Amino acid sequence: MSARRLALLFAAAFAIALALFLPLRLGLALAGGLPAGISAQAVGGSVWRGRLDGVRLGGVPVGDLDVAASPWSLARGRFRVAGEALRAEIRRDGVHALSGTLPLVLLDPGLGRGGEVHFDRATLRFADGGCAEAGGRMALDVATLPPAALRLIGDLRCAGGDAEAVLRPETAPAPLQQLTLRLRADGSYLAEAVATPTDTGNRLALELLGFAPGPAGHVRTHEGRLLTGVSEEK
Repeated sequence: MSARRLALLFAAAFAIALALFLPLRLGLALAGGLPAGISAQAVGGSVWRGRLDGVRLGGVPVGDLDVAASPWSLARGRFRVAGEALRAEIRRDGVHALSGTLPLVLLDPGLGRGGEVHFDRATLRFADGGCAEAGGRMALDVATLPPAALRLIGDLRCAGGDAEAVLRPETAPAPLQQLTLRLRADGSYLAEAVATPTDTGNRLALELLGFAPGPAGHVRTHEGRLLTGVSEEK
């Protein structure tokens, strides 16, 4: 066997071995790291079967996640994650097929104490600074509004360059009539809640939560940033 063929054989064997046993840490580094706002305390395993420990989304802990990808999908910035709380395909331009549960504090610290946000096959994709694709379903369990816990449900869609979800109570009557959530390409968001007090005590409780009376009812707005932080904690 000629030296050239031997070199090609070793190069091919090295490429195959690298593809089969490429460490997840190295694969993520070659792909540009984790998307902004997703951090992990530790990265282990291979790209085919890896693990992110101590994952935080926008600073909120979401637990440990299993990671499945290939060197080729990672090169395009795509990998799948799955854990007890959620599963999704992460891409450079957004998230696809997100299903699971996250703390509501991730969206609104004021409404989120004890609440949760649920996703069912949700997709959020941004391109050229605007919403390119949004779909799937969201449900919010709000535990802090009187007189009892409340569930709001709505669909995600693109609206005016943002991703928008208009969430309404699953059952009526409820003090919180509607929550409109707008997500922007830069990771910022605007949440606007509209409530109708049913009595004086209910009104006072809403105002303690930051709702202010207005023409359409008691309104509370909150702006923030959903995804902040570094790609990986050291």
